[in-house]
Amino acid sequence: MWSRKAVFRGFVYIVVLACAVLLSSCVTYTTIGTSRMPSPNQEMADAYTQADNAFRSGRYTEALEGYLDYISDYPANTLTDNALNKAGDIYRARGELSSAQEMYLRIIQDFVYSDSYTDARSKLGQIYFTMGRYSDAISLLTSLVDEPGTGMATTATYNTLAKSYMMLGEYSDAVVWFDRAALSTYDVSVREEAEENLKTLLENYLSEDELEDIADDFSDTPAGGYAAYILAQRYISRGDLDDARTELLKIVRNQPDHEYYYEAQGMLKETQGMPYSSEITVGVILPLSGRAAVFGRKVRNGLELASGALGYTDGPRIRLIFKDSASNVTSASYAVKELARDEDVVLIIGPMLKDTALAAASEAQIQGIPIITLTKEQSITDVGDYVFRNFLTNPDEISGLIKYVVQGKGMCRFAILYPEDAYGQEMKELFSRYVDFYGCSVVGEHSYTGETADFRSVIKELLEVTGSTKDNPTFDALFIPDYYNTVGLIIPYVYYYNLKSITLLGTDGWNDPAILDIAGDFMIGSYFVDAFTPDSDDPAIKSFVEDFTSIFGFKPGVLEAYGYDTVRMVQYLVRTQGVDGREDMRNALLSIRGYEGVTGYTTIERDGDSTKDPLILTVMESEAERTMTILEEPEEGVAIAAELNDDENTEYIIVEVPDSRRY
Repeated sequence: MWSRKAVFRGFVYIVVLACAVLLSSCVTYTTIGTSRMPSPNQEMADAYTQADNAFRSGRYTEALEGYLDYISDYPANTLTDNALNKAGDIYRARGELSSAQEMYLRIIQDFVYSDSYTDARSKLGQIYFTMGRYSDAISLLTSLVDEPGTGMATTATYNTLAKSYMMLGEYSDAVVWFDRAALSTYDVSVREEAEENLKTLLENYLSEDELEDIADDFSDTPAGGYAAYILAQRYISRGDLDDARTELLKIVRNQPDHEYYYEAQGMLKETQGMPYSSEITVGVILPLSGRAAVFGRKVRNGLELASGALGYTDGPRIRLIFKDSASNVTSASYAVKELARDEDVVLIIGPMLKDTALAAASEAQIQGIPIITLTKEQSITDVGDYVFRNFLTNPDEISGLIKYVVQGKGMCRFAILYPEDAYGQEMKELFSRYVDFYGCSVVGEHSYTGETADFRSVIKELLEVTGSTKDNPTFDALFIPDYYNTVGLIIPYVYYYNLKSITLLGTDGWNDPAILDIAGDFMIGSYFVDAFTPDSDDPAIKSFVEDFTSIFGFKPGVLEAYGYDTVRMVQYLVRTQGVDGREDMRNALLSIRGYEGVTGYTTIERDGDSTKDPLILTVMESEAERTMTILEEPEEGVAIAAELNDDENTEYIIVEVPDSRRY
């Protein structure tokens, strides 16, 4: 295609480089440099060092004289090319471009094997551009970029090539090189400059046919995204909404990190008109019988509420076909085959448990049907490009928690008390890793077994490990990665040792109302994470909780929320992108960026995995009910507790920490 021709021109110019330079410089390339230069003797080395010392000290006039004398006296040794290069740099800095050109050309002629050879060619190309010799600049710099091993594929070179083509009026080729410049740098200001040049060129100098070619040929680069966006704007102004949506989908599906990604999403909504389909069909595989059926039913309730099956939806309607995995890998795999045979099924949701999810994912990849698994198992998306995952992971939890307590609360010294099992070990290691990332420290850690009953001795040992004493901890916060039933037993002992100045930190295992019956007011001021709490003040969550409670008669939990969010995400794609087939669905899922649902913000990465921002949760007092408190030193490892009088009772609820997701 014409849009690629600048990329390949360099191969031709490698052959004709000497002729191209000859046309402007009247200097002929020679073959003197085909043999190695001799090393300098001591006298030569001393002369070069004297000039070089002046250069390093900023005495450039003296340095230039020294380099020129050296070049005249010793025209052919392994230091001569360095002297030529430095002399050229001084001339170039002074604006004496002809003299600089002479120095660099001498290197190119006579020192082909030197370390300065490639550098001289690059600098000469920049000089040609400054002198207005754009064709010569293109000839020289293109050959450098495409020549293996030169290491000259730099952002500055790309920009110079782009500007040279622009000055010659070859705007399509200029787009190619500005696009490369934007992709090649981590420097925000340099990238933004390249992108601004791209937008100017595409908006003002290219025809619609040329824009269409760029939008297609560069569908995964900045240039392609800008071209598609400009076309979409023009199509909308003419009322060609279908064509506009085609261009906007190129951005949304191929470039989720593009500058105009969110603008493209908004324009898709504005141009959607009537839904493409009043209903699509989604298969669901959950454990609806067996040991995990209680979890499967929770997810099913959320799925059905969002789908419209219970009358609550703003569309489009989702028809759900349920299959029972029965916590069995064979059943899960067979369920995928059954659903794949139904051509109306465009997507599968589930399963949940690791083994069944892996079995279903493998079969879905074989059948070519996209599947969104509801599991923490991050590696599941390695199965293939039809496999997705929507669930808060352990790394998501820990990174979100530490980011909040370090940046939001100023904590930097931590202790860890963890169970001696795989979960406790993983969470301890993750916590230590992220603490170290923020430049903070874990002052000590201690473990306990699943058989531990006397947590009094465990806390005493933790104090010893951390160099703390009763009433005087050496750490700001204590992280306990365990589940609510065990945590509820540990926390009273923490307060028995009068560690009131520390903050308690936990994982999603804490997020169960039952922990409040055990630990009560001891939970106030603690922080833990999860994807959902029904007592959040977020309007979207409150609306979901109200709808769910009116149907089922009780508040939803995190599993219900995951089911609800997953269907809502699918509805969003159908509504904005007109998804009506399996390939459409697979491509559309990859466009999810910062989707705001009741389980937080979700992004689906290019490998199908999801990252989620967890909610930071804490406990606060609500309406009166009851609480628990330590009355005296626990005996035999059992906390002695009593209910207060009814008029003093307090109920506690788990709530989202306001504004915690901004950290």
